[in-house]
Amino acid sequence: MHVTHNMPERQQGLLQAAELINWKREHGALHVPVAPLKVIISPQLNMVLAKKKLFSKKIKGLSGVHLCINPSKGIYLSGGWGTGAPALIAVCEELHALGAKEFYLTGVCGRLTDNMNEGETMIASKAIREEGTSQHYLPVPADRHIVSSYAVGMEKLAQTLYIKAGTFVTTDAPYRETAGKCDLWRTEGAHMIDMETSALYAFGNFYNIQTYAFGVAADSLAGNQWTMAKDYAHVQKQLSTLIDNLIEAISQ
Repeated sequence: MHVTHNMPERQQGLLQAAELINWKREHGALHVPVAPLKVIISPQLNMVLAKKKLFSKKIKGLSGVHLCINPSKGIYLSGGWGTGAPALIAVCEELHALGAKEFYLTGVCGRLTDNMNEGETMIASKAIREEGTSQHYLPVPADRHIVSSYAVGMEKLAQTLYIKAGTFVTTDAPYRETAGKCDLWRTEGAHMIDMETSALYAFGNFYNIQTYAFGVAADSLAGNQWTMAKDYAHVQKQLSTLIDNLIEAISQ
């Protein structure tokens, strides 16, 4: 019998991240040098690590690369697990099971309007849900817009990092960003588009933990025409600077 739900069940999933973590420990497949408390996530982490020192303390046994950059604060850099909402939330579930309570997503994003400069950094005050993962954490269809569970923290970070706040769109299908969809998203106030933010915010709201998403403006869909970033090296540098500044801000 097929049952249709318009809300995620509050029952536990049959597979729990904590159970998988315990299984990995029991079988010697997990090594955690320092418990993660705050995690800076970047789908483009390899882009910025090339110019940074290597870190010896790493979590082994999770998908991707997880580098401890501040043992006393439990701060990690995480990446290399792929792109998109399902991959992100799968690894966030395991990091949360290990103790992480703060997640900071950083990455390059597409620009939906021509009033954003290439390399400009923005924090997502809210996100439009065009991906599928969030429906398993928050009601569907309920509200297409989702905000960070810690709005005060978002405002503080925006002030600390001297960046603007705006609306992101999160999609599962970057090659299906049609003119009609882009026009709709602009009428909803969207500035940037990525593949993870709304799912991360749904995850944060579900567990009542801090989640924040930052985007560095790269390629453009303004005017309903795709154009690549003219100076991608500058975009990479801005992403690296964002991560450096974020590390400093959350290490206080």
